[in-house]
Amino acid sequence: MAINFPSAPNSGDVHTVGSIIWKYNGKAWDSLYEPSAPAQVGLSNVDNTSDEDKPVSTAQQAALDALTKDDVGLDNVDNTSDINKPVSTAQQAAIDAAGGSSFDQDLNTTDSPTFATVTTTDTIATDVYAVDVSATGTVTAGGFVGTPQTLTDAASITYDLADGHNAKVTLTADRILLFPANVAEGASGVLTVTQDGTGGHALTFGTGWFISAGAAADIAALGAGEKAQVTWYAHSTSDANATILPLQ
Repeated sequence: MAINFPSAPNSGDVHTVGSIIWKYNGKAWDSLYEPSAPAQVGLSNVDNTSDEDKPVSTAQQAALDALTKDDVGLDNVDNTSDINKPVSTAQQAAIDAAGGSSFDQDLNTTDSPTFATVTTTDTIATDVYAVDVSATGTVTAGGFVGTPQTLTDAASITYDLADGHNAKVTLTADRILLFPANVAEGASGVLTVTQDGTGGHALTFGTGWFISAGAAADIAALGAGEKAQVTWYAHSTSDANATILPLQ
């Protein structure tokens, strides 16, 4: 299309044709095209939005909405909260396998479990023992529960820990208390000594006994029917410290 420019322009003159502005530079006309709208350059649907502020397009949103867990490789995952997650098959198998190492048995006076594989030097850290301590009976692997055993009154009184760590005896004459049988280092117990209807009977402590508080004379000083408590702790298999305390 031919453009009719002014015939005698001066330098700096402008001439507009449609949306195009021309400017005379003294020798020729220069085009100063300044589009007035994006539509003039074929971008009528484009907004002048920075990359940071560009929205999610309709197509992009539709694609996101259509995504499933299969699309991201999580087809075996359920949308379960942590607190409601079930025990997995592997976890249950491990729990079932661990159950075989537990011990659960009621104790009574006629059924006292023994632990043949446990020695005084073994450390029990991983095994769990569920013991009904409300029952009567005796555990001979380092502790005691239940009714005290009754020692036989004799010139030399024997005290076997296999029958219980707690014990009691009634003196009918002067006696000797022998060192307990089946003592393990760290064992402890309580012996209650009762005078008979006469009272005043002496109790001598045999080899291995060491009186750390009170005195054997405290027992001989008891009257008829009076009692003393001997609390002891074994430092080895051949010696034990004892405390003698008259009871009210």
